[in-house]
Amino acid sequence: MTWPTARIGALCTRARKTDPRLSPDSSFRYIDISGIDREQKCIASTAELLGSDAPSRARQVVEANDVVVSTVRPNLNAVAMVPSELGGEIASTGFCVLRAMESVLHPRLLFFFVRTKQFINTLLQHVRGANYPAVTDKNVYDVEIPWLPRSEQDRIVEILDQAEALRKKRTEADTKAARILPALFCKMFGDLATNPNGWDTERFDSLVEIGTRLVDPNCPEYENLPHVGGEHIEKDTGRILSPQLVRDSALKSSKFWFSPNHILYSKIRPYLNKVSFPGFEGVCSADIYPLEPKDERISRWYLIALLRSPAFLAYAKVHSGRLRIPKLNKNQLGSFDTPIPAPSTLATFNEQAEQLVGIEESRFRSCEKINRLFDVLLYRAFNGSLTAKWREAQMEELLQEMEQQTKTLEANPPKSGGSKKSDKRHGGHDMYNKAALAAYITDRCHADDRPLGRVKLAKLFYLVQRKAELSLTEKFAQRAAGPLDDAIHKFLSLARKQKWMVLGRAQGGLKPVRPGADVAKGVAQAEKTLGAAKDQIDAMLEKMKDWGWQALERWATVLHAAEAILAEDGDLSIASIKTEIDKHPEWQAKLDRTEFSDEKLGSTLEGLRECGLLTPMSAGDS
Repeated sequence: MTWPTARIGALCTRARKTDPRLSPDSSFRYIDISGIDREQKCIASTAELLGSDAPSRARQVVEANDVVVSTVRPNLNAVAMVPSELGGEIASTGFCVLRAMESVLHPRLLFFFVRTKQFINTLLQHVRGANYPAVTDKNVYDVEIPWLPRSEQDRIVEILDQAEALRKKRTEADTKAARILPALFCKMFGDLATNPNGWDTERFDSLVEIGTRLVDPNCPEYENLPHVGGEHIEKDTGRILSPQLVRDSALKSSKFWFSPNHILYSKIRPYLNKVSFPGFEGVCSADIYPLEPKDERISRWYLIALLRSPAFLAYAKVHSGRLRIPKLNKNQLGSFDTPIPAPSTLATFNEQAEQLVGIEESRFRSCEKINRLFDVLLYRAFNGSLTAKWREAQMEELLQEMEQQTKTLEANPPKSGGSKKSDKRHGGHDMYNKAALAAYITDRCHADDRPLGRVKLAKLFYLVQRKAELSLTEKFAQRAAGPLDDAIHKFLSLARKQKWMVLGRAQGGLKPVRPGADVAKGVAQAEKTLGAAKDQIDAMLEKMKDWGWQALERWATVLHAAEAILAEDGDLSIASIKTEIDKHPEWQAKLDRTEFSDEKLGSTLEGLRECGLLTPMSAGDS
């Protein structure tokens, strides 16, 4: 029996949208991509927020058993199933929320499917953007999933749930085992916060070398080395999780080199306790510090246990600040007051710690084997071999069930869940909607004494789309003038054909546009697309309609750069924005212009926050 397939969007309904800012005094739990534990495939943390503090991406109401799939960096497979206690809470629009029609699709089967290499590889074919690689909700909805009879779905879920339970038990055991070294440390050295032994102390950076060798990952000598990012270090245990080679990671900016003797410490969200001793040479993210003792007064085992100790974690939590992405900078790490143990005590600790680390490495190998076996089970579950014998014994019943299941779906199609092949162009085609939105902006911003040019229109289009959280355009080119849609001439031509817009002849450097005879029809279509965001868009356009294209270029460029920085879990500041701009040859000349001075970059960051294009919690020390 060969299973038929169906689009995921045909078997799911879409989450309801809301704007928590309309209830400013009501609290909710916000589910963001950063709260997903990618290894355990669960929602590890949420933020308790008031409606008045809601980020602009907090829009999707989720229910128990929904499957959330991050559309940003799909290769990292940040997916999770919403537990019952988070039903009714709000998730980021950075997720595609899948709500299975349970009469035809088991939610947990869907959850297991979105973890398969088949699903991930299908999405990777649609990734757009070098700095902010992402797919659209439509790309997720269009993935084909094997569509099994419901009873066979139940059987597969039963088997995979048992395997998942065993994996979780192993993970819990590994987490507990990882606490042994810090416990030994506390037993032998006491609480570092009080230094009960009265040992001499020195600054951390006087005892430890903190990441000094920055390298260009494009150099041939590094391309075959492993690349370790923060996402590759498992919290608490420090296990290195499947790093890629440098050449496969598309690295551009400088990174730290580390040797087999270095310890890797992730400075981002230090409360996650990501401390690792990889034991091999490689290149690591600039958000990781390679550390190495400077002399024999402390050892690498002492250093690992120190960084995992409650006293240091408490210090790191306080000094990493309350930013959206807490970070312990080099000076803060280097300032930690570090006790220097007695040589005899250190020698005893080193001997016992080395034995523990050896056991830890054995656990890691065992864990990797369990994960590989689980991946094999997932593969067999969706190629039909996992339940082949069971299916043969139930064949007659399964055929009848499949027939009934098809009738159920035909009688109760999903209310939404991605585009259908029968969709008509003028009912919602992206190009049609782009043309309508361009006409809408032109209608709002054109004036006879202030003609609107195509470059300014392109910048406004970019910012309006970001503000309204639309995905009409999947790819932007980083040209010298800033982010522009490659296909802008196509939808402007369509708007002209619809008589929504007039494309005037060039007047010097200006290529003017103005509303056409039937612009009202384009405006009406755009209002459907904008929905509840219309009033906010109108307010933003009223504010910006008198701006020059240079100011809008700066806003568009800074926003584009900021999104790239946040995608890497970086902090926003004037310095980080300039660094991001300088990475791109087509942008570098901007930094020589007064429009991109530190003062104007700072005011642009603040303006983007005030406008809701960047939330205040996204801000670094600008």
